[in-house]
Amino acid sequence: MNSKKYNNIFIIICLGIFLGIAGQLFCTQNTLAAGVGNLIKLPSDNNVYYLGDDYKRHWIPNISGYEAYRNAVMGSWGWADSNIITVSQSELESYPLSENVFIKANTYHLKIETGVEIYNVEYNNVLKQIDSTVNHPYGWDDFVIIPDVIFVTYQIVNDDSNCQVTLDGLIYKLSPCEIKTSMIDGDGGKTVTFKIDQVSAARNYSFEVNGYGVGFPTYGIMTTPFSGGATGDMDFAATFKDDVLDANGDQTKKYTGYLPIKIYHGSSGTGVEKTLKLMIELDVLPKKTSTDTNCQITLDNTVYKLSPCEIKTSMVDGAGDKEFSFKIDQISETRSYGFGVYGYGEGFPTYGIITTPSSGGASGDVSFKAVLKDQYLNSESNQTKKYTGYLPIKVYYGSAGTGVEKTLK
Repeated sequence: MNSKKYNNIFIIICLGIFLGIAGQLFCTQNTLAAGVGNLIKLPSDNNVYYLGDDYKRHWIPNISGYEAYRNAVMGSWGWADSNIITVSQSELESYPLSENVFIKANTYHLKIETGVEIYNVEYNNVLKQIDSTVNHPYGWDDFVIIPDVIFVTYQIVNDDSNCQVTLDGLIYKLSPCEIKTSMIDGDGGKTVTFKIDQVSAARNYSFEVNGYGVGFPTYGIMTTPFSGGATGDMDFAATFKDDVLDANGDQTKKYTGYLPIKIYHGSSGTGVEKTLKLMIELDVLPKKTSTDTNCQITLDNTVYKLSPCEIKTSMVDGAGDKEFSFKIDQISETRSYGFGVYGYGEGFPTYGIITTPSSGGASGDVSFKAVLKDQYLNSESNQTKKYTGYLPIKVYYGSAGTGVEKTLK
């Protein structure tokens, strides 16, 4: 009898132990103790955390309306909702809250809801702009939209420099980015060229060269064009003005600075804009004895010569016009330049001499025809009248009045 009683007690105790273990197992299936690398959440909360090796919980952002970002974070690390385990409130709170979980590098492109820029996620939670929605058709959506509150938790990398800027996802680059040159004081100046390369795509934009060069005197550098609009690349000519930039007596004077070139989409001052900087070092060498004459000039190391240099002729009043010819010889090399015949001849009446062509551009020699007009050139009371003067023929690089120039006579 007693043995049976003890057996019953033993069975009850064993059953109690079994039920306790089963209950513990049942509870564990719902609120397990977490380990490093687990995704954890509370039973009644949709917020999911990653338990890091720092034994801190890192929130996987889950904001209403931006579920795509939450899914992108999960997907970038290869996680699924089936990996999530439920923990107790006390266990969750035992893990201090730390920074959010970010998207894994080089897995997704992101776009802030309030902007057009599209970013790649780089290492160390850095965003680098790679494109813009303005470059793509409506409905193109190869990116995940994120809210401002999440966007600011990333770092933005800025690859802009003096030589290159990214504007609305388009790259603009100066070529060259730096100019080092020299000119001789009194030799007419110096012209250099540079351009803006629109690297990414062909899109309308505007440009503006601000001022005459930081570090240079007013009108020291004249740029053509100095403002306007373009699609694709844009070529410029910049002239160092001989009448503004001088040597320091018999010593070389160094000018150092830059040309600021603003690039913008939209209207200047109200649109999206950035500034390129063409860095410049210019040595102005002391004046040397000029070899220029009425007949021959040296302009930026290129020689121009009038042939012939002097015309002596005669005409009979009332017998019609008199024609003669001359030319500019470009002796040193074949190089593009501009020319212009100014006026109708110094010492001659208006319309006294008509020259063809009167202006233009050339590379190499240029031939001219000049007509002495009978209508305006008359004898005086049956006496011979002598007209003495010259035709000023300006030769220049760049734009007339803003480039490097000298005058043949």
